[in-house]
Amino acid sequence: MTLKDFYNAVAAEADNDTQKISTSEVSRVLSVAFGILAKHDTVAVLTLMTKGLENAAKKAAKTAKK
Repeated sequence: MTLKDFYNAVAAEADNDTQKISTSEVSRVLSVAFGILAKHDTVAVLTLMTKGLENAAKKAAKTAKK
């Protein structure tokens, strides 16, 4: 997956009937997020990413049960 593919996937998932989110908006926001992450050491970034992925997995599991 390329970074552009990632931005497109995020935009597609975030977009809904009431809120339209473009790839350019996702790109801008994630660019800022990556800039913030770049200011931290690798261990801190990976710890944060792990927590985020764990939360996403929990949310997906709850959604799958419905």
